[in-house]
Amino acid sequence: MIPMNNLYSIRMRASAGNRHISGAERIVSSDKISSTVQELITRAERKNVAPEHVVVKIDTIGDMPLRTLTALDVVTLNAPERSTGHAAASRVLQRSGVSRKAADAAIHFLSSGAALSGGNMRGAIIMDAQNAERLE
Repeated sequence: MIPMNNLYSIRMRASAGNRHISGAERIVSSDKISSTVQELITRAERKNVAPEHVVVKIDTIGDMPLRTLTALDVVTLNAPERSTGHAAASRVLQRSGVSRKAADAAIHFLSSGAALSGGNMRGAIIMDAQNAERLE
């Protein structure tokens, strides 16, 4: 196990003009900082639009408790209309252990805009699979 004080959050954001074109975050041990920074810069450079700005931030995590979670499987559903697709997605999520409340909330966020302001959001929503509380 890696001691907590040896972990770092590395975040990269690349933009062209006022438009976000790439972003990523990694949590790594101190010996992986250089290679991770290079990986994220390479990611920004490989987009279809050349970045004008690439900002990399490195912060120690400190004593923040870390949890390792397993991501849900990726499932592709074909549906003739939006409501049918939403219902099918809700069933898949619920079979994976996600509560109906959280499944409905996730589908609502994807449909209406995931940002807290209701617009588009960079990155991912992280939410509790049972009570739908947003954790990001």
